[in-house]
Amino acid sequence: MISRLWKAQSIFAGEIAGFLNPMCEGISAGMESGYTIAGAILEQEGDLEKIYSDYQEGTKALKNYMERQWNFVGGISETFCEMKQWKINIT
Repeated sequence: MISRLWKAQSIFAGEIAGFLNPMCEGISAGMESGYTIAGAILEQEGDLEKIYSDYQEGTKALKNYMERQWNFVGGISETFCEMKQWKINIT
């Protein structure tokens, strides 16, 4: 069941999915998002729509945290102003 899923679709986690922490710590976000997608794959048994929905819901708090971090760094000085309003798009 899972091998069929991966032939049809790729799912990203961690930095490649946009969970990049500007405070130079990214391992925990990669582990959390990877764990979330693995759980969704196992629980939903190949239903891509449900897997994706579970992944979005399961990473909502992580996404909000990362966006707050980017906005904080963007507000520190003019040098980082382009980092303000960083949005993580996992759609």
